[in-house]
Amino acid sequence: MRPRRIPGLLWLAAGAGIAGPLSGQSEAFGQEAPGGVQPSGPSLVYGAGTTDTLRLNDAFKLARRGNPTLRAARLRADAVGYRAPQTGALPDPVVAFGLRNRPLDGFGTDERMTMNVIELSQRLPWPGSLGYREEAAEHAARAEFLEVNDLEATLAARVTHVYYDIAALDRA
Repeated sequence: MRPRRIPGLLWLAAGAGIAGPLSGQSEAFGQEAPGGVQPSGPSLVYGAGTTDTLRLNDAFKLARRGNPTLRAARLRADAVGYRAPQTGALPDPVVAFGLRNRPLDGFGTDERMTMNVIELSQRLPWPGSLGYREEAAEHAARAEFLEVNDLEATLAARVTHVYYDIAALDRA
């Protein structure tokens, strides 16, 4: 039986053509094959001291760790999740200080037409709109996390398909 180099093909399967925003982790990668049995995988050509069999769970771990699209999707979903609570907050208050109608010769405290102004303002949105805005942001964050789970399941299917194709070639 001729040893084959597997990692390049697995990286190709893990990253090829998979794109989409997502985050979070799915349990699909951590599960064993039906019946709790892990099939022995194709041979690998690695350095000395490593095993020569790639297990399906190890292939899943390699794909999850090495897929930049999945990592970017997770980070994107995390960012959307952190923004959701902020959308329900009131806008920042504004403080303003001002001097009006000051004469050029002196400070002008005895002038009747001078004005010292201190303003404090707070924008208040229409009642209920903040709650709806926050709820919409939470739904958008949930959608991003579900997209991550979908991307992870797609990646698992690709890795499984390539894994068993290579295993069949290796045993032939």
